[in-house]
Amino acid sequence: MSDDHVIHLENGKMAPDTPRSTVNAIVQQAVSNPAPGGIILHFHGGLVSYNYGKTIANKLTPKYISAGAYPIFFVWESGLLETLSNNMKDIAKEAVFKTIWSRVAGIVESKIGQSPGDRSMEILPKLDVESVEKEISLALDQNDLVTLAEYDPQIPDDLEELSGNEQVLMQNELERDAKLIQEFGLVSDNLRDHGDIEQDIQNRSPCVQGATNTLMDPHALERFVEGNDGGKRGFISTYKIVKALIKIAARVIKRYIQKSHHGFHATIIEEILRELYLSNVGEYIWGLMKEDTRDAFKDDASVYGGTALVTALQNNIDVAKPPKITLVGHSTGAIYIASFLDKASTMFPASVKYDVIFLAPASKCELTASMLQAHANLISNFRMFTMTDEYEKKDKLVKYLYPHSLLYFISGVLEGDCDVPIVGMNRFYDSANFPSSDFPDVAIVRDFVLGQQNRVVWSVDKQGPDGQRSSSQKHGEFDDNDLTVESMQHIISFGY
Repeated sequence: MSDDHVIHLENGKMAPDTPRSTVNAIVQQAVSNPAPGGIILHFHGGLVSYNYGKTIANKLTPKYISAGAYPIFFVWESGLLETLSNNMKDIAKEAVFKTIWSRVAGIVESKIGQSPGDRSMEILPKLDVESVEKEISLALDQNDLVTLAEYDPQIPDDLEELSGNEQVLMQNELERDAKLIQEFGLVSDNLRDHGDIEQDIQNRSPCVQGATNTLMDPHALERFVEGNDGGKRGFISTYKIVKALIKIAARVIKRYIQKSHHGFHATIIEEILRELYLSNVGEYIWGLMKEDTRDAFKDDASVYGGTALVTALQNNIDVAKPPKITLVGHSTGAIYIASFLDKASTMFPASVKYDVIFLAPASKCELTASMLQAHANLISNFRMFTMTDEYEKKDKLVKYLYPHSLLYFISGVLEGDCDVPIVGMNRFYDSANFPSSDFPDVAIVRDFVLGQQNRVVWSVDKQGPDGQRSSSQKHGEFDDNDLTVESMQHIISFGY
C-alpha cells in the first residue's frame, strides 16, 4: 500500500516520516479526486503496535476504495497490549498475588454464605482459603480462566456490607495467617531503593517494581512500609496489608449490593489490581494514550497531526459544497473522534457535517455525552458496531489472568474506579440497572444510540439487513471482521 493514505503520529505529533507537507499532500489528493463515498478518516484502536496499525490500513484501503471512498488513516503506537500481556502473565505467577486473591475471595464467600443467625450477631464463618487457593492455582496452571470466570455464587437479596465488627474478626484471623505473613515477609526482604524506583519512573519504564519479587505498584507498597530509618528500607506492616485486603473485599461485596460487579473472580481481580498493581497493568499507558488524542489537536498545525489534517481540509475543501466525510473510530479511535469534532467545530461552519461509525468504542460515556451535547448537530448519520454482553464477557483480554474484554478492563480498572460506564459496553444500555436519574451521562449516550432505529449493531448479528451485520466476537476484530467490513462498505456506498 502507498503511504499516501497514512498519517503517522507519535505522542500526538507528526512523526518524522509524515511531515506536514505529506499531510497536506494526502488531503489534497483526497479532495482533488472526489469519490462518491467521500473521505474516510479512520482512527484505529489503542491495543495495536504501529506495524499492526499499518497492516490494518493496508487491508482496509482497497475495501474503502472499492466502496467508493478515499481513506486516510491515523496510525500510532500504543504498546498497551504488549504491556498487559507481559505484566499480567508475570502477576499471575506471583505467589503473593495468588495468596491475596484467595484471601479476598475467602472473605467475600464467607460474607455471602453467612447464615441469618450469624448475620444478626455479625459473625462470619471461618475462612476456607485453602480450597479457594487450590482452585485459583489450578485454573492459572491450566490456563482455564473460562471455568473460573463462569463461577458466580448465589447472592442473597439481603446481602449487607461488611460491618465494623466483621472487619475486626477478619483482621484478627488474617493477622494469624502464616502463609500471608510469609509472602509479605518475602516482599519486605526484596523492597527496592527509592532512588532506583524513581529512576525507573523517570525513564518511563513499562514496569516499575516496588520490590524485586512482585509487580506491585511501588506507591501502593509504600503505604504499607514501616521502619524507614536513615534512608534504609523498612518492612511491610502485616496490620496495614491485612487492612488493605479487607478493604478490597468490602468493595467487592459493595459492588454486588450495587449491581456494579463484573462477575465474582473478575471483580476481585479488578479490585486487587486497582488497589495494589495499577501502575503496572496499563494505567500509565492508558492515560498517555488519552493524552495523545487530545495533544493531536493542539493549536500548532506545524507540530500536531490532528490539527495539521483539519487545517489541510480547511485549506482545500469548499465549505459551500463539502465532501462527505466519515469518521471511523475503533476502540480508542472513538476518543480521537471526540477531539476531532472539538477542533473541527472551531474551524468549519456548522453546515459541514460528518457521518460517524463507532467500532467497539472504548470512550467513557462521560466523554461521549459531552461530545454529543456540544456537537450532535454536526453528526448527520451514526452507527455503532459492538458486542453483546455475552460476547464481551467471553472475550479474554489476555490469556493469563483477566477473563473478560478490554472494555470490561477499562471499565473496572484503567479508568480508576469500578464499573465506569463505557460507550461500547452493552450492559450500560439497560435502563433498569442504570437509570437515567442516577447515570445522566449514560442516559445521553443511550438516548442518542437507541433514539433512532438501526444506530447500533450488537454482534454477533448475521441476519440483519445490509449494513447492519457483524460477526465480531473479540474486541480487536471489528476492523478486521469480514461481515463488519462488508457492512461499513455498504454504508459508504449506499448510506445508512
